[in-house]
Amino acid sequence: MKKKYALLLVLTIILVAILAIACSNNSTSTLSSVSFFPVQLNKYAKEAYPSALATGILELDDGHLRLKPITGIGDSNLLIWPPGFSVHIQDNTIHILNKDGNTVALVGDKIKAGGGQVPAEIVEKYIGQSLPDNCPGPYWLVSEVVTDE
Repeated sequence: MKKKYALLLVLTIILVAILAIACSNNSTSTLSSVSFFPVQLNKYAKEAYPSALATGILELDDGHLRLKPITGIGDSNLLIWPPGFSVHIQDNTIHILNKDGNTVALVGDKIKAGGGQVPAEIVEKYIGQSLPDNCPGPYWLVSEVVTDE
């Protein structure tokens, strides 16, 4: 009887360990999960930007990077990145790189994004293509990104 309980205890510990490892891996942070990364065209780099500041958590939502309000109240904004920005996956972590190739943010970071909300028509003009159907607004035209340490 003691052997049964000991075996059951060992199996339970193994199961808990497996579940903890599986749950700690962010399965949304894979290259294939970033399905749309809208970047402004270079020709708009000198245009005037809205001058607001948004603070939130950079999150991956349905394959798109959005700025989620820290309070959890309100809509998250689909981020429209400055010219030259890119996304890079390293060690199962999504990195946002600036035009110089330096990491400016990671998914899950608290960031500040300069810029402001713009309508879909402006987004499509600035990125030079139509927005996918599964990319609802609001949209935040990003002028700069600062990680909030």
